[in-house]
Amino acid sequence: MLDRRPRREWAGDMPKVRRSDASRRTMKEFLDGNGVKRTLKARGISKSAAQSALSEELRSRGIDARNWPHLSKASQRSLFSSALEGLRAHSKPVRGIDLEKATGISQAGISLSGLHGRTRRAVLSSLKSSIGELPAMHGKISGIATCRPSDAPENLKNAYAWYDSATKTITLNLKFFGRDSSIRTPYLEDAAIGYHPKGPGVEMILSHEFAHAVDDELVRMGVKSADGSVSSFIQPRIMHDCGLSMLDVERAVSGYSVDGGPPEWFAEALAEALSGDEPRPVARELLKWVKEQMGATQ
Repeated sequence: MLDRRPRREWAGDMPKVRRSDASRRTMKEFLDGNGVKRTLKARGISKSAAQSALSEELRSRGIDARNWPHLSKASQRSLFSSALEGLRAHSKPVRGIDLEKATGISQAGISLSGLHGRTRRAVLSSLKSSIGELPAMHGKISGIATCRPSDAPENLKNAYAWYDSATKTITLNLKFFGRDSSIRTPYLEDAAIGYHPKGPGVEMILSHEFAHAVDDELVRMGVKSADGSVSSFIQPRIMHDCGLSMLDVERAVSGYSVDGGPPEWFAEALAEALSGDEPRPVARELLKWVKEQMGATQ
């Protein structure tokens, strides 16, 4: 699980509902407009598919469909464009990526509705890259999906994403992933103050959840301490090998590593090694150790 920094709720992905510049157009009137009809015809999208995608886009932003007439024309057009982009991205494979061959995840295991095309490509490319770095993880993740904010478990509503070891699935919270800017901006804000390692938001979050899957797989392989965990025994060793103490965790990795304990330290450091801007010694040393373990236990 990867959280936003506490007390920093992000509401930038929700258009403001202001009656002063309301379009007063119902969704049906909007979709029946000549400009919208031309767009749908040019893209080969049916009106019913567009309406479903638009309704899903509204849900992902936390907007009640009954407020549609109160949105401005500009907001309606923006939401419509986002809905079509998500529909296009969800219906087409990512160009140049044979995902099942590269990751072992079948197309049936991928459900990324609500993501923009660029974000979706970054998500899948990051997963492919991480598994390319650690080939022993090929086929060890069964799926990746999105989750509407209203459907997120109560304790995960402010999490960017989470990994479920029971189902081996990574889930992305559309509270943040619903728009391209709404995931990159808050992560960069958190990284700027040291709460998370520096790097591109989408890729860092995917690598973080992937790292939890790596932790899980190492335990399954038998690489674990008496308490059944990997991170609790390797954390002090890696820190020591880098000439650091446990008091240096926040400075050497991140603030979230302190808040979340060894499992989050493991995920933060490995994510930095896989996707960070400039991986630091702890990140590099951990990746080296993980590669040695996975190579020796395959």
